[in-house]
Amino acid sequence: MLQASSSIGRAAVSKTAGWGFDSLLACHLQHRFKIGKMADSIKFSFALILTAVSIGGFYYFGDQSLLLRVIGLLVMASVVAAIALQTQAGKAAWAFIGDSKMEVRKVVWPTMKETRQTTLIVMAMVVVIAIILWLVDIFFMWAVQTLTGLGG
Repeated sequence: MLQASSSIGRAAVSKTAGWGFDSLLACHLQHRFKIGKMADSIKFSFALILTAVSIGGFYYFGDQSLLLRVIGLLVMASVVAAIALQTQAGKAAWAFIGDSKMEVRKVVWPTMKETRQTTLIVMAMVVVIAIILWLVDIFFMWAVQTLTGLGG
């Protein structure tokens, strides 16, 4: 028995399907950002415990030099960061930071002359708007005094 079928089929929902782009649908993103692995959970727990211990140590050794306590806190913070960066979420965060740096390099920053000109335009517009608002306020004050018969 023959069954009828369409030769056309269904078109892909995304225009980028099959072109090497990852799907951005919410249902497809769930698997990327889970910390589901037991090793990552252990690393995060250890980093959290180290953070609590380092903060507690900072206050426990309150009679010691502040410089030594801050140095100890910074060392522990770097150890915690190193542990956290070994997780999937930490690696994703580090990749995001790298991508952000690359995007910042692409920005065309204004010259000093353009910055001065833009600043002066903004200041002038602030003064103009302030004067307009002052005039509107004076008009409303006059209108209220005229309608109510109060004031000078």
